[in-house]
Amino acid sequence: MKIFILILMLFTTTRVFAGGNELFASVISATSFDKSLPYVIFEGKKWNTSKGSGYSRLDILFDKPQKIKGLLIEFENEIKDYVTIYLNDIDYTYYLSPKDKKFEITIDEKREWNSLKFNFNRNKEVVVKKIEIYDEQDEPYKIKTPKIVNGSVKATSTLSPERSYNIYKIFDSKLEDGWSSDKKMTGDVIEFNFEEPQTIKAIKLWNGYQRSDVHYKSNSRVKTLKLEGDNGYVETISIKDKLGDQLINLPKSFKGNHLKMTVVDSYPGTVYKDLVISEMRFFDGDKYFFINPIKFLKDNIEYNKNEFSKASINQVLDNQISSSSWSEGENFTGYTFRFRSDGSIYIQGEKTEGETARKFFAIGNYEILKASGEGIDLRLFGYIVEQKGTGTFYEGDCGGGGYEYEYKDATKKIFTEYITITPDMGNGGYTIKNTSKKPNFFFKGISCSLN
Repeated sequence: MKIFILILMLFTTTRVFAGGNELFASVISATSFDKSLPYVIFEGKKWNTSKGSGYSRLDILFDKPQKIKGLLIEFENEIKDYVTIYLNDIDYTYYLSPKDKKFEITIDEKREWNSLKFNFNRNKEVVVKKIEIYDEQDEPYKIKTPKIVNGSVKATSTLSPERSYNIYKIFDSKLEDGWSSDKKMTGDVIEFNFEEPQTIKAIKLWNGYQRSDVHYKSNSRVKTLKLEGDNGYVETISIKDKLGDQLINLPKSFKGNHLKMTVVDSYPGTVYKDLVISEMRFFDGDKYFFINPIKFLKDNIEYNKNEFSKASINQVLDNQISSSSWSEGENFTGYTFRFRSDGSIYIQGEKTEGETARKFFAIGNYEILKASGEGIDLRLFGYIVEQKGTGTFYEGDCGGGGYEYEYKDATKKIFTEYITITPDMGNGGYTIKNTSKKPNFFFKGISCSLN
């Protein structure tokens, strides 16, 4: 992993360009948002994280790999803590400590990039005014993003917990999330209802569970879809069994308000029958579009906030808590936890004995099992990457890498863990108990404090 510490160069002049090449980004996501999804940044509008949210992430995925010479980031508010920028997850990393609201960076490495991701760390209520991405001619790309249309979507079955696998997950712009059937490989129906008539000439699909290659193979994927809609529309399309996106041109264009998809056939998972679709976009011949998921996302966020508040640990959400301890022989154990109100988690652990260390990071989601004044019981599930030895170790909150990144000399697997978080009245922190029968994390009970 190459890490470059950037010496910040502040803008002193205004740059004017005649216009650059087009860059298509049909997936842009954020772990926190106020009123709008981050696509509005590239519509000339301001975008901000939700009130009080720290350690928020903003991810921009390019439809095709792009050569990038530089970046410009402009904020509305003062940035007090550093911002981390990742290209291709952890391939090329900048740690920025801006002294102004506007700054630029130059990318020295000449190669094509798949993604651009920002971690705002301790900065809260971040307001982004502008992001510009420069091509090899030092001109800003024209960023082409999907339009968001009003409508609704429903599925005939959903795996439990429903909040984690809801059908609106195919429009939440997070490849680590997705809709999952309830233990069914075929037969499920997804119905789309558009408020205004739409034209669909092609469908872009991220088949299966794209959180990681392990998840992808473990769960079933779509093989054949039957499409039915207004005016007697009927077509059948075949889906490839591949990681990443694929564009399926429809044999005949669809026009109308109502469209349904039936899963006719699937590729079997090695572990689970559950069939997963991670993300979907429609193409009308000019632009990609998808149904607005904001109501579902906001309802989910409010539910999580209310449950954590019920347990008197609301400050844990959208913050970072950690624990560290030393034992005899200079042995060290440390943990970092991030629980986000959107339902996502990031956990990093380290246990050092002499010169040998065991480290891991886990990325996934939580399910609230019980919340009361005595604390909150959570089921954590997702993707864990573990290393042992004395070499360089990975960190994963840039998005986890997923199928894009090849972790060498590391163990990757799907995990489930059960924990209880309670307020620690003695020191103003929090106690986390691991109640798993077969724990993946190496602790039974630890005390944590806010960072």
